[in-house]
Amino acid sequence: MLEILDFFAADVLLSIFFFVIGLELVDEFRNGELRDIKHASLPALAAMGGVLIPALIYFGIIFISDVSPVFEHGWAIPTATDVAFSLAVIDIVATRARKKGCFNVRAGTKLFLMVLAVADDIIGIVIIAVAFSSGINAFFLLMLVFVLGIWVYLVRSLNFHNWWSWALVCIVAVCAWLCVYFAGIHPTIAGVLLGILVPAKRQDIIEDDVNRPVSRARFWARKLTPFSNKIVVPIFAVISLAVSGYELYYGFSSGSEILSSDVAWIIPMAVTLALVFGKPLGILLFAWIGQHLTPLQLFHRLRVRNLIGTSMLGGIGFTVSFLIAGLSFEGIQDGATITAIARLGVVLGSIISAILGYFVIRLETKRIR
Repeated sequence: MLEILDFFAADVLLSIFFFVIGLELVDEFRNGELRDIKHASLPALAAMGGVLIPALIYFGIIFISDVSPVFEHGWAIPTATDVAFSLAVIDIVATRARKKGCFNVRAGTKLFLMVLAVADDIIGIVIIAVAFSSGINAFFLLMLVFVLGIWVYLVRSLNFHNWWSWALVCIVAVCAWLCVYFAGIHPTIAGVLLGILVPAKRQDIIEDDVNRPVSRARFWARKLTPFSNKIVVPIFAVISLAVSGYELYYGFSSGSEILSSDVAWIIPMAVTLALVFGKPLGILLFAWIGQHLTPLQLFHRLRVRNLIGTSMLGGIGFTVSFLIAGLSFEGIQDGATITAIARLGVVLGSIISAILGYFVIRLETKRIR
């Protein structure tokens, strides 16, 4: 039962989450900040640092701790940034700033975090597709290409003013998910592929709820983002925490060797330190390199020192980190228990990062009154 719940949360529900990410990515590349390579390059470079340094910190801690090399498989766990939670913290600070009326969030801060998170999502998708896919089945891969062709035709030709149009694309989306799953690729990649194939060119526009012209990808993203952030992500988090909590309880009650060994605190510590210290260090270091050693520049004349609080919010992992934790130790002995303690480190590191980022950004906003 637990395996079915975990499968439903990580493989089915998160496919919807990644579909929304795909929609946002294609719209950003076509119509948003990512269409200008000069604006996108430095946050993307900072995102690479925010992936590399946490991975090295995690790997280093596991290496010097003299535990089994199998635990090094979790190097990708602290590399992800949860865009919804991190942007929510900045929105809370901005709302408080407007109510106070005496200070404001520095211009470009949220924009930098948005582009950083988008670049981080791209890297995370690549990691999942490359590191956690195996035994590729060529037949289902060819079937996937055929199904995606049908998807492209439907999303470009249907007007979606009737229920059967939506039913038809949902059926095709399920077929694409099944093809990805049986092809040996992690099924969340199906969501990304479907999302980035939705039209986002300026000529592919439709009217939104207030009769403003938006791309089809942006329209769908606006419709699905509340469902993704308020229903899909919380359900995934609750199921993942419930499964992990049960695994920890079962491990303690059955006298699990993993929970009585050093691994029980080394892995959560490695994940927490990588998120809390590795993420901001990597983001700030690579942003400084990009700004001082290349022609790249930050938005709105920001300096690297203005990004300390924002870089801390990069340590909020949650959704994708939870997913990667489940994939990292899949199929090994006591994998479910190891996943549970790794997710404990994700929760702890994300909470600390959110609190630190919140207060540092508040201090930064007060300096620019």
